[in-house]
Amino acid sequence: IRGNYGQFALALGWALLRPGPPKAVERFSLAPPDAWDPSAQFSVSPDGSAVVFRGVVEGSAQLFLRRLDNLLASPVPGTEGGGWPVISPDGREVAFFAEGQLKVTRLQGGVVRTVADSAACCATWGPDGFVYYSRLPQFTIGRVPAGGGAIETLTNRDQEDDGNHGFFHLLPGGKVAVFTVYGE
Repeated sequence: IRGNYGQFALALGWALLRPGPPKAVERFSLAPPDAWDPSAQFSVSPDGSAVVFRGVVEGSAQLFLRRLDNLLASPVPGTEGGGWPVISPDGREVAFFAEGQLKVTRLQGGVVRTVADSAACCATWGPDGFVYYSRLPQFTIGRVPAGGGAIETLTNRDQEDDGNHGFFHLLPGGKVAVFTVYGE
């Protein structure tokens, strides 16, 4: 009788603890569409399900949205002339630069908000609801609420040989950041 319980316990343990079937490998292609701008200005959504990129059609630049479950990209309304996209942490909006301004709009289309004038490039959308970017004409780092509001200057160019500031990136946790200083 003891041997039967041992075999039963072993079989039960194997049935409960055996590894499941291996997960299927997913593969997909993200070949550049015809409108793709070779300057590689693009942003991937936080969940990895979509890409917003700058495309050029008949000489005009615009942002396009490509959901990875769809083979075709569609234009994001109101982003004509736009570039340097960055998708919001919730994946619903995109910030971009056009006509020297930092703008925000919903990926599905809607009102385009100008949140900052005199914007250069290189936005990062923080988990704190602010968009960080390089400001003109000083080329310092600023931040503005994604819904619009007061602009806060985060860096200064105190020295004559201090180069332009750009490409601001928040590190995980949002309390520390790195950015590029151009020059010597």
